[in-house]
Amino acid sequence: MPIIPFKSSAEEWRSRFAEMAPDLPTDFLIAWLDKESGGNPCSLGMTDPNKFEAGIFQTMHPADDRFGATADQLRQGCSGQMVVDPSMVDYDLQASHGLNFVRGKVMAAQMHLLAAGVPWTTDSSDFWKAVKQEHALPCVMGDLLPRVVKRFGPPDSFGTFREQAMSFSPSETGSCAGFMASPSFRGLRNRLEDTMANAEEVGKYGGGVLGAIGKLGQFGPFVMLGAAAGLLYLVWDRYR
Repeated sequence: MPIIPFKSSAEEWRSRFAEMAPDLPTDFLIAWLDKESGGNPCSLGMTDPNKFEAGIFQTMHPADDRFGATADQLRQGCSGQMVVDPSMVDYDLQASHGLNFVRGKVMAAQMHLLAAGVPWTTDSSDFWKAVKQEHALPCVMGDLLPRVVKRFGPPDSFGTFREQAMSFSPSETGSCAGFMASPSFRGLRNRLEDTMANAEEVGKYGGGVLGAIGKLGQFGPFVMLGAAAGLLYLVWDRYR
């Protein structure tokens, strides 16, 4: 069992994702669900008449129909945010549509990072934070990142990028300007920073230390204890 405390309703998708998406970090996908929908196929986000956010990955419709499912298809078996008829929910469609959506965000992140000259690789959590940012607020990667690079050079991490981006005035953020003027959330400075915090919270499970811990955790607590013991020994040996 993984040691990361995701909601059980999000964890229920783990084996399906591992089978259907060996190309994507499973812990990252579960973290996405944990943050966005809790794994609930009937979860709703934005319900503006022209923009409807639905499904376990909270895709935006009709724009995201192209990834394999319409909002109506994702809403089968739902009433409000509750599953009222599990037999009507197409769990494979929920998964395949969402995974195609994430793959689309991976491609967008790769394109934007390459264009800006930022060398974050897929074994880095910074890359997966960029992928989640493509969902949370796409203008950050497509418009704000090049502006940050022009002023400061390529950021060494997503955290550095966040701080550098937040040093800009609204007029300097291009198409993200409207989000700089939005009310703050959770004590953050504005909606723009809220989306970057979202990306950091989810993306940290896609690579780096937490990504490695998540993979080890799948092999059981004894492996984790062994890894911890080995690390303690290295520290003791270094300073004895």
